[in-house]
Amino acid sequence: MEDIINRLLTDPVLFVVPHPDDEVIGCGALIYNRARLKSKSAFLYLTSGAPPTSMMTPEFRKQYRNYTTYKTIRLYERDVALTSLGVNTEDITDCDYPSRTLLYDIKNVKNKIKKIAEQKGIRIILVPPYEGGHPDHDVANFIGCRLSEEDRFDLFEYALYHAEENGNAVSQRFVKEVNQIYFYYSFENWCAKSIAIKAFESQLFMLESMSKYMPEQYRKLFRYNYQQKPNNGLVLYENYKWNIDSGDLIKKFLEY
Repeated sequence: MEDIINRLLTDPVLFVVPHPDDEVIGCGALIYNRARLKSKSAFLYLTSGAPPTSMMTPEFRKQYRNYTTYKTIRLYERDVALTSLGVNTEDITDCDYPSRTLLYDIKNVKNKIKKIAEQKGIRIILVPPYEGGHPDHDVANFIGCRLSEEDRFDLFEYALYHAEENGNAVSQRFVKEVNQIYFYYSFENWCAKSIAIKAFESQLFMLESMSKYMPEQYRKLFRYNYQQKPNNGLVLYENYKWNIDSGDLIKKFLEY
């Protein structure tokens, strides 16, 4: 376990981030420690964190007007958060997809991850788990699985959030706590992570409940069955009445 933690702290790592704020919730303390150690990190943001204007609720459109405005806010918050953790913004690459749309371009997203990893000399790629927290998380994990089959990269997962049986969201813990590695960190690290979380002002209504003082969890990519719904069907995003559900993901995954 210590060897894996040492690798996560010192090896060149690509953080695959579906949305700004995922990296801080799942890996904030690790990112902070890697920056202090001057370890080589690269960050690939798959989406801007903003859904297309057509997918925004009337309340969201009233507050943020449209996709472009909300995207600008989300990326600004991201840059402030990562800078507070000691990350150089030159290590950030944006794929620039709107949130909730990764499903429709899996092949190209996979190629972009692979290209960045090769360009940066990356061996370890970190992705979120397939646990029904968000469709973009689940798609990123599926792509990670396909990359792992090429035997060129070591794929790891970082715990984010998922639904419990009562329907509530739980964060920084895997659904199946199997072979997980705990990254324990100091109060100083927690303070740094908390400051980074607070940079996401547009998301604080949701993120503050996730900023608990608890170890981050990592593990080698779990072998999921992508022909089944994640988390035994407890899919958090299906409660939001978005225009996408886990059945849509499964249909797309079967094409690959």
